[in-house]
Amino acid sequence: MKLKAALSVVLVAVSCTAVSKLSADESETFTLDEVEAADEKPAKPAVVDTSAAVAEALGDLRWGISKDELLKLLKKRMRADLDRRIKAERDVVRQDALFRAAQEQARRLSEDYVSFDGRKTGWDVSPIAGEFAHGNGEAMLVVAHGNTRNTRDLYFFVRGKLWKWYRELQNQDSDDALAAYRARFGRGSPQRERMSESKTPYDGVTWTDAETRLTLIRRGTDLCLIFEDKAAVEQLAVTRRRSAPKATKTHAALDVESILMTDSELKARDARTY
Repeated sequence: MKLKAALSVVLVAVSCTAVSKLSADESETFTLDEVEAADEKPAKPAVVDTSAAVAEALGDLRWGISKDELLKLLKKRMRADLDRRIKAERDVVRQDALFRAAQEQARRLSEDYVSFDGRKTGWDVSPIAGEFAHGNGEAMLVVAHGNTRNTRDLYFFVRGKLWKWYRELQNQDSDDALAAYRARFGRGSPQRERMSESKTPYDGVTWTDAETRLTLIRRGTDLCLIFEDKAAVEQLAVTRRRSAPKATKTHAALDVESILMTDSELKARDARTY
């Protein structure tokens, strides 16, 4: 009897141990699933083809085209937009109003052309004053799209060739804007070229491909997309320095020179001056 009792105690202990082990195994299996799920690598963000995205944004715009070629292209776009809007508008009176508005916009295209030939313009004290220079054969065509779209396009030329497209998107102060453009063009890098009045870089991003540099800046409540011909940007850095007017020396500077110069040097300088 004592032996049977002892065996019963052992069997109960073994059974309890087995049940405990089973419970532990079940618990361990559940925890392992959680661990495996936690260890799964997050999905990689989609790779963005910056060159393709920039090309899509430029459309049929090409660097180096003339003013006349650009006007022809813009009128073609206006015509396509007008056709689309007229097809969507069934009222004949409103169709006629759309047609007349498009005609007026096309007529004004050539009028909003500014040559930066040294004469002061309102643009010299505007937020885009740093986008052009005088005396270097530079000019700009302004295309406003009306209050409904809050968009203005500025097309810049140098010696008759298009080299920059500056698009202002008014009242676009959205916290998600930069993220949206990064999703479209890629991550890019922080822009450092364009400064505010306080000489600090505007918040923005820069992307580049083989031919184009694209910069997005936040300027107050406006967003500005700036497409530039990379080759022209590099050349302008040189041509603008060459065309900049030479600074004349002040009387104070000439007086200092007079003290430091010999008599023969003074005569030579005076001969050059007069």
